Amino acid sequence: MNKTTPKSASRVIDHQFETAPFGITISVQQQSAFGKLRVASNLMVASVLISVALIIVELIIWDGSFAKIVLPLIVIVIIIYSQFFFKKKAKIEEDTEDEEMADLNENDTNIVEKCNRNTVKAIISTSKAYFLCFEGFFNNDKQQLKSAMLEVEEFNSNAKQLKNNVFKSIQKLQQDQIETGHYYVQIVDYLREMAHSINYVVKPVYTHFENKHKPFSEEQIAQFNDFAIELNNFFNYSLHLLKEKRFDDLEELIEKRDLLVEKLKTLEKNQIKRIKNNSVSTRNSVLYLNIISETKSLLLNLINVVKAQRDFVNETKLNSDKSLR
Repeated sequence: MNKTTPKSASRVIDHQFETAPFGITISVQQQSAFGKLRVASNLMVASVLISVALIIVELIIWDGSFAKIVLPLIVIVIIIYSQFFFKKKAKIEEDTEDEEMADLNENDTNIVEKCNRNTVKAIISTSKAYFLCFEGFFNNDKQQLKSAMLEVEEFNSNAKQLKNNVFKSIQKLQQDQIETGHYYVQIVDYLREMAHSINYVVKPVYTHFENKHKPFSEEQIAQFNDFAIELNNFFNYSLHLLKEKRFDDLEELIEKRDLLVEKLKTLEKNQIKRIKNNSVSTRNSVLYLNIISETKSLLLNLINVVKAQRDFVNETKLNSDKSLR
């Protein structure tokens, strides 16, 4: 490359990979952003250079003098494309930073409302994924199962993003509201656990279906569908409490949860009877019992989310009232 590349072009290329001089301070956020950018850029440039190298080899074999003419032109194109790529990425990073700065201007009331909306959205996603999963599984509908997986992946992504941004969200709280911050952390943690639970329900079912294993029996499906009706009512009632902020009715929601747990225990006992009667396979039993176990965890975490949301709303309002006195 050095023998056929003009010195001026070589200096420009070398300059692209010079390290920043000592004494320049870069924040942790900038280091992370520029680190990702650097990796993506290097991969892009490396792939281009490999392609160029292959072209050069072919040109040299074909006509060495022609390669000396074409190579500088290729280098110039690479430089121009690299500059465009860096500018585009820098603009994206700048826009992202502007959005984050705008979020920092939100007050504590907006954060509470936004948190409530996130919780509502999480329960809707969970309910949708759950019922798409089993409707698709019981009806041998692969498209519905795929839709359930996509819903789970989106919920997981959103929950992870909330978890990663906890520090920024806490910073937005007013000084006299800082005591309520731990409720927000609890909400985010429970949402993350809900995301894990629904993932551990849907993914094994999808894998079972994809591997063309034997479906559930008609008896299993009928019993599970009876439970699913009550579960749907539970999801709807939890959404009603959150949207209307009727947290005084939380005890009724807990009672509904307890009834669902009892129904799950009944499903579990029925499955154990089938195992003893050798009417189901080991793979069938593992999947069925896993669904029951993760559904119990899902119900537990959903109640914890609603409780934490109630405390976050009530304590924030209480502290706001105190500050106005």
